[in-house]
Amino acid sequence: MKATLLFILVLLSVSCTIDKKKEEHAIKKTYEKYKTAILNKDGDTASSFLSISSLEYLDNIVYKALFLDSIELIEEPNINKLYILFARANSIDKDMRGNKLFSKMINLGFMESNGYANTSISHITFYSSSAKAQVTQNGKEKEGLILEYFKENKTWKLNLFSKKFLKNVNYLLDNLAKENEMDINDFLISAINFSLNKNINSKIWHPKYNLDS
Repeated sequence: MKATLLFILVLLSVSCTIDKKKEEHAIKKTYEKYKTAILNKDGDTASSFLSISSLEYLDNIVYKALFLDSIELIEEPNINKLYILFARANSIDKDMRGNKLFSKMINLGFMESNGYANTSISHITFYSSSAKAQVTQNGKEKEGLILEYFKENKTWKLNLFSKKFLKNVNYLLDNLAKENEMDINDFLISAINFSLNKNINSKIWHPKYNLDS
């Protein structure tokens, strides 16, 4: 009886190990395909690897870009303001969805692709239907850069805009503005002008549409 029980436990352990390795391979494959799309500035392919929650976040950015007035926009977190201003600088319209906004960001080089060169993920930890992975570059861990994945319809998707990611980027943008001795809003406008080679002005703080239009 004890021998039979031990044999069953060993089988279960082996099965769990195989399943884990299979899932780790699937997550790494998702990352590699996403990274390749970013490096090739293939926005449509890159957006196909984003989680539902990431796409919903981007849909919300599009909505705010279309309708948010200047007072409400000023109160948005820095990263939201940056994406909203980018959307307005690129003449988005009511029929645009979040995945197309993301695609445009990639295609225009607004989301820096060089940071993905020679990167991979490791130390994958599983939590039911989600997982987290450490990003490494040239074999070294990138401090604080943890990616989150959700399993959706049996496929691992990247939850790019996790709360932790957004918090870290907000902090980073604040620090960059201070280092450049600029007001954060002026800094965001300057960043968009520099990355897109444009010269946008204060009109960008105002929406293209009114909510009742």
